Amino acid sequence: MPMATVNGAVLHYDSVGTGVPIVFIHPPLLTGEVFVFQRELRDRFRIITFDVRGHGLTKPEGAITYAAIAADMVGLLDALNIPKAYVGLAEQIKNSTVTRVWRLFCRI
Repeated sequence: MPMATVNGAVLHYDSVGTGVPIVFIHPPLLTGEVFVFQRELRDRFRIITFDVRGHGLTKPEGAITYAAIAADMVGLLDALNIPKAYVGLAEQIKNSTVTRVWRLFCRI
C-alpha cells in the first residue's frame, strides 16, 4: 500500500509493470481499484493508479477540484521520477481533467 506526499496531501497509489507509463484517474465516488483490468497491461506498460483526495485510502486534505486532481497527478509522477506519461481517464471526468492538465503543465 504505497503512499506519496504530494501538494500537502498523502496519496495512496499503485504502480505495476514496466515500460511506457500510463496513469489512470478514477471517476468521483470510486477509487483506483476501478482500473483492475488495466493492470493486465503490466507486461508492456507501467500502470499507475491513485486514489484522489477524499477517495479510498487518500484522506480529504484540501480542496477536491479538477485542478487539484491534475496537480496531484503531476506531483505523483514527479515523486515517482516519471517525466512523461499517457493519461487514462474515466469518461465522467475526461474533458475537465485533461484540459486542466494540458493548460497547467503541458508536459504529459
